[in-house]
Amino acid sequence: RSPLALLPSESIDRLARIVGAALGKPAFPVTDLAEATDCGGALRVVLADTNAVNETIIIRDSRSEESATSAKTPLDARAYAGVPLGNDSAPSGVLWVLDAEPRDWSERDVQAIKDLAACVSTELHLRRHALHDALTGVPNRSLFLDRLGHAATRARRHKDFRFAVVVLDIDGFKAVNDSLGHGAGDQLLIEVARRLEACVRSEDTVA
Repeated sequence: RSPLALLPSESIDRLARIVGAALGKPAFPVTDLAEATDCGGALRVVLADTNAVNETIIIRDSRSEESATSAKTPLDARAYAGVPLGNDSAPSGVLWVLDAEPRDWSERDVQAIKDLAACVSTELHLRRHALHDALTGVPNRSLFLDRLGHAATRARRHKDFRFAVVVLDIDGFKAVNDSLGHGAGDQLLIEVARRLEACVRSEDTVA
């Protein structure tokens, strides 16, 4: 699952409001690119699940800047700024601010977007560590129960939706810890988690 899926809609709405206040122009969040509509001249704020951008991109007018062709935005825009989220070891996506009109981005504008991207990155980091196992990185009990609850609710509302929970146990795990040490046991758990993740679909959960 995308790291951006950890962010609740309230956080994304708040981000758009702050962008609008910082840049002096109304801003709206775009969460569904397929249904994105014209915002009447307002800024559009997009959190894109892509790691193709590894440095800040600033385009003042996409129709006159040659560099605009190498920076693919999730939606058409005349002017835009894109700032990577996360860090080099754990990229999380890109924060895009799109304007339908040419814009002369000031240093203050760019710094404000960078600061907001850093805040989003921090929130993603904290949410991930609060909801994922520190050793294996898979969802912990809290996140598993949350997703299980959502699946059960969906099954009650839609009779054609079905889901299953598979509980696995590792035979002889105690013997590995006792004979090879807890370090080896940890590596075994990590490897099992990776192999299970490779066996399921992106919408499934290994916890």
